[in-house]
Order: sequence, then C-alpha cells, then structure tokens
Amino acid sequence: MSTNRIKIRNTVSESDLKKKFTNLKESSNLKNEKQKNTALEIKSEAKFISKLITNIENFAVRLKLDKFTKNKEEWKKFYVFAGSNFVWPQPPTDINERRLIFDYVIDPYWEPIGSELAANALEYRRLLESDSLDQSYEYVLIVHGKFVRYGLSEEEEKIKKEYPGCYYVPVKEDIVELRKFLASNTNTNADIQKE
Repeated sequence: MSTNRIKIRNTVSESDLKKKFTNLKESSNLKNEKQKNTALEIKSEAKFISKLITNIENFAVRLKLDKFTKNKEEWKKFYVFAGSNFVWPQPPTDINERRLIFDYVIDPYWEPIGSELAANALEYRRLLESDSLDQSYEYVLIVHGKFVRYGLSEEEEKIKKEYPGCYYVPVKEDIVELRKFLASNTNTNADIQKE
C-alpha cells in the first residue's frame, strides 16, 4: 500500500495568523459584551416593570380601587388615565361617583368617550366643591376636563351633539336622598283601617 503524502504549504505567515486570532478573540469579546449589555437591559427592564406593578398596586389600594375590582389590568388602565399622583376630589367623593368615574375609564361600553366623561366628571366635582360656579345660571358646559361656559336647559340636545362626551350639567347639584321603609303587613294595615 502506498501512501501519498501531501505537503501543505503555509501561505500565511505566523504573525498574520496571530493578528487574525487576536481579531477573532476581540470579536468574540464584543459578542460577549453585547450579550452582557442585552442581559443588563433585560434585567433593568424587569426591575422597572416590577416597580411599576408595585406602584400600580399601591395606587389601587390608596384610591380604594381594590374595592371595585381585583383586576390589575383595570387598575393599570385607570393609572394610565389618572397618573401616579392622582387623588380623589376632596372632601371625599361618594363611592358611587368614584365607581362611575372608574367605569368611564375602564369599561369598553363607554369607549371612545369614557376618558372624556371621566375628566369632565372630575372637573364638575372640583367646580362644585370650590363654590366657583355662578348660581344665577342653569347649566355648565365642561369639555376636555375644562369649564367652557354657562348655558340654558334648552341647549342641552344641541350641546351634546356638538361636544360628544361633554358634561352639560346643572350648576346646582341635585341630591336625591333615598330612604328605606320596612315592608308592612297588609293584614296589619287592614286591621288599623277597620278601627
């Protein structure tokens, strides 16, 4: 058996090989550096998200949104609308009014004007509490969370078509007081009428 030997001739000098190896090593270090940077970015983003979740949870507890729902996505949606420093108008607004404002923001039924309604409701409450409304007028128009003008009840339909999502409400807030009465026994009432 004959073996043919092939002689390989090195066409690249040893110094060139060292340079190429050094360049290759530096390239590998760059990849490692990029991977490290990517890992640091992911870790930083995870910390940010964790902190944001904690902030939203604290926000929900502070505003008592957790009494309305345990859904953290709904809390987040209200957080985005209101901002981290939001507080309910003072003195504390009625729980039903708060729930209505919360629902305006999170309930798909109110889209696309829900956020507008919520901002206008908050401004209306602020105006009522500040006693800055002129009581000689009937109605107030609030658009984009800002007082626009006073108006009359006859304008209501026109205003609501012109400004979807506006608040066109009475200057004087009407408060309805509900009272509970015990159900009475009809036989007892019949006996009383006989006497």
